[in-house]
Amino acid sequence: MRSFLIVGGSSEERIKKFEEFSNIRFNHQENNPDFLHIFPEEKDSISINQIREVQKLILLKPFTGDSINIIISEADKLTTDAQSALLKILEETPSSVFFYLLCPNSANLLPTILSRVQIINLTTDLASTENNEEIFKIFSDLISSGPGKRLAYIENLGILKENKGADLRISIDNWFNNLQFVLRNSLLEKYTIPGKKTSSGLSFKNYFSYISLITKFKKYLSANCNTKLVFECFVLEL
Repeated sequence: MRSFLIVGGSSEERIKKFEEFSNIRFNHQENNPDFLHIFPEEKDSISINQIREVQKLILLKPFTGDSINIIISEADKLTTDAQSALLKILEETPSSVFFYLLCPNSANLLPTILSRVQIINLTTDLASTENNEEIFKIFSDLISSGPGKRLAYIENLGILKENKGADLRISIDNWFNNLQFVLRNSLLEKYTIPGKKTSSGLSFKNYFSYISLITKFKKYLSANCNTKLVFECFVLEL
């Protein structure tokens, strides 16, 4: 396996894990022709044009060493077209090329991308079965309740009571990330045949609708909309 996904933690923690795993000093690669760092640019996303630069680089032989190393920071911000182009590269990666994808959460990445990488998860809470079950129970309770009960339900959640301001924004964003992670994993693990219901009662279309809804409201959070209002509108739109 020559492609890796480092997910979870802070950006600094992901870079540190990259350095430990690759034995490469990230800040010492500025003039290295065998190192390419891709990160969000236009519209805070990673475009297909940036991935085309990757395609050009991997056609070359390493110039200074035995390998070419490509790091993609905030890989969850790859556009759909960029992910499709990257997938083709990952399927036919030259033996001298190593890919490192870094992101806080993998929910926005295509399942086919995830199947082509070795995942290094820094966020143990996301991998916790107990935590996953709790998140899915909250989600199930919300979608099975009427609008009024939903608002009353979230008022009793510690996430709204214990945090304020920036801390509340971070907590809500983390909750969205965790829920996306749980829904995506549930879909990959339990869903097999189109049209068939999973044990959760959700269809293939249901899963993708909810995952897309979370993505939409995460964008509202990043646009500095009122945090509590964003969460309440999300709950009502479920």
